Amino acid sequence: MRKRFFWIKYLIFSIFFIVILFLCLESLARIYLFVRHKEERYVLDNLPMALISENRIFELKPNYYQKHKSQEFEIDIQTNSNGLRDVEHSILNQEEAYRIIALGNSFTFGWGVNQEETWWKILEEQLNNNPDAKYKYEMINLGVWMYTFDQQFLRLKDKGLKYNPDLVVHGIYWPHLRTITNHNWEVDSSGDIKKIYDPTTYVSAEGLLKSKDTNIFLSFFKNHSKLLNFIISKLQVFFLKDQLITSDLVFLQEGSIEDYREVWQKTFESIKQTKRLLDQHGIQYYVFLIPREVQLSENEWYPLFINYMNEQMYENDIPQKNFIEFFDELEISYIDLLPVFRSNYKSSLYFQMDPHWTKIGHELASEEIFNFLKRESFVK
Repeated sequence: MRKRFFWIKYLIFSIFFIVILFLCLESLARIYLFVRHKEERYVLDNLPMALISENRIFELKPNYYQKHKSQEFEIDIQTNSNGLRDVEHSILNQEEAYRIIALGNSFTFGWGVNQEETWWKILEEQLNNNPDAKYKYEMINLGVWMYTFDQQFLRLKDKGLKYNPDLVVHGIYWPHLRTITNHNWEVDSSGDIKKIYDPTTYVSAEGLLKSKDTNIFLSFFKNHSKLLNFIISKLQVFFLKDQLITSDLVFLQEGSIEDYREVWQKTFESIKQTKRLLDQHGIQYYVFLIPREVQLSENEWYPLFINYMNEQMYENDIPQKNFIEFFDELEISYIDLLPVFRSNYKSSLYFQMDPHWTKIGHELASEEIFNFLKRESFVK
């Protein structure tokens, strides 16, 4: 009886000790975050810049500013009055410039680099510095982190067309096949995408884009514990690259277009509607395919290469082949950046943990896009 009573007391004491320890650590985490944010008011390691969108899940806050700090970079993020990571652009083209919309996801948004280091800003400078340029060129950035192909289409329709662009240059990043999986559409009478729903994500009160947790217990603590969120954010950064590689493997298999038919159909339909919209307005449309870093070299696969990369199971250029076949059918002008990134491979093209281009990667992409425009007789 005494032994049983001892174990009950021990269990109660252990639970009490764990609760007190957690509360102490939670208090320390809150104090640390409060002091850090007070001292560095705009230096954050998250992105509380999202707004709920009526038709695109989320939108970027207008007139927003912060410094974003990660383990690999620190950048300034600023949006204009229209929620674009860009300078202000008048709706009326007062300077009669040749307007080019940069459309895409976080690579076009410029994740990891400052605005002047993005491919589209470098391209604008290249076009305007060309001695034979016939126009003044004005790039307008519609890129948003985490936006996939259907959201990009609606953002172009909602925000981009009012600038009366002459050309749209669209960056296609095939790993967003994963994120479009969870999207449900409401379409209009003509079958065009009208509204997008995603039951797996939501915008928090702080303006963060978050994943919904099916586990109620975990969801409660993630919503109320600064400590747990701090730990999770650090672990996600540490394991980010391996997690993304393993989740993308399925699209490097020969039969992926059949095995994931609905995902590919949603992707192709989104791009098809983008082209149709631009054709209706007489706007030129060029696309470029953005490679994953693991497609460039076996060095990018280690240590996963030994466990996962079997040449009989995976082919590095499967997504590009599928897109190119689709582009040819629709007569969409495109450039595949995979060959030039492979031939110019160095580990500094992408960040080591974060799967985005560094400044060097943006420079290489911009140079290739500029050369592509010259080959298309766009640049005289």
